[in-house]
Amino acid sequence: MQREKILEVKNLKTFFNTKDGVVKAVNGVNFNLKKGEILGIVGESGAGKSVTGFSLLRLIDPPGEILEGSIKFKGQDLMKMNERDMIKIRGKKISMIFQDPMASLNPVLTIGQQLIEVLQFHLNYRRKKAKNRAVELLNMVGISSPGKRMKHYPNQLSGGMRQRVVVAIALASDPEVIIADEPTTALDVTIQAQIINLMQNLIKDRQTSLIFITHDLALVSEIADRILVMYAGDIIEYGSKGSIISNPAHPYTQGLINSIPVLDKNQKRLKQIKGLMPSPLDLPAGCKFRSRCSKKTDYCKNRDNEFKKISNNHYSTCSEACQLKKELIAGVG
Repeated sequence: MQREKILEVKNLKTFFNTKDGVVKAVNGVNFNLKKGEILGIVGESGAGKSVTGFSLLRLIDPPGEILEGSIKFKGQDLMKMNERDMIKIRGKKISMIFQDPMASLNPVLTIGQQLIEVLQFHLNYRRKKAKNRAVELLNMVGISSPGKRMKHYPNQLSGGMRQRVVVAIALASDPEVIIADEPTTALDVTIQAQIINLMQNLIKDRQTSLIFITHDLALVSEIADRILVMYAGDIIEYGSKGSIISNPAHPYTQGLINSIPVLDKNQKRLKQIKGLMPSPLDLPAGCKFRSRCSKKTDYCKNRDNEFKKISNNHYSTCSEACQLKKELIAGVG
């Protein structure tokens, strides 16, 4: 049974006008999200992942601007909504978990006050009902003695507990979509695993859709149903988790996978992708990865950005990879 599309993004362009020029942070991105699906967006810092997430909720401030595109949530184009209607969407229908919980929690309000405010604002709960529900939410995300923790301020909690509170706030209004922007970056690996497991279970139980933004391909390969790979503002490859990990088509995706540390006593050095991402102020024509690519050809200088089919549910913008795939198939035949 095919799941319905809950979010459809077409030709999304978010640019920043700076004194040095125009930064094309997100440059014509297209993707969709299905109900109950976990979609991973992965890439290096500066690839455009976080800006994509913020753009979905129209949380782009000057000098940034969403220039083009449509963001359809259950058929409604969020780009055509006024700010009053968007406020009803943010936090209620679509929630966001930010990278740094200390930056997203109010330091002068208790955890309980912040949860109660969310419940009162989005669900119109009376204070007593909101307080009881806040305790339930803290218990649900694995915070011990939730009634006691309600009285604590963010600085009185550990990093892992603060991130659990942020997850509780994101889930408070029972949203249909959650955007998680590097939600475990500041946590140690043990707490990271706990938070990921918590989110997976909650998503599964509620059939909520999750967009998981990260630079960690190993992490996203553990939880995502599908993976989008971003580079210099573009999506360059996407497909099912299994296909992307076992058969990466784009040289950049291959580089990301090869750079993952492995427990191998014979591996003396970590593999890395040579070079740096091009400046977003001066993006090259053709394939933006070609200056770092060992497989580049003359065609890459002028190639289009269209996706070529690698296999079912797997597409790449790398024509060299697609051509190689065709030759392999022809050889087998």
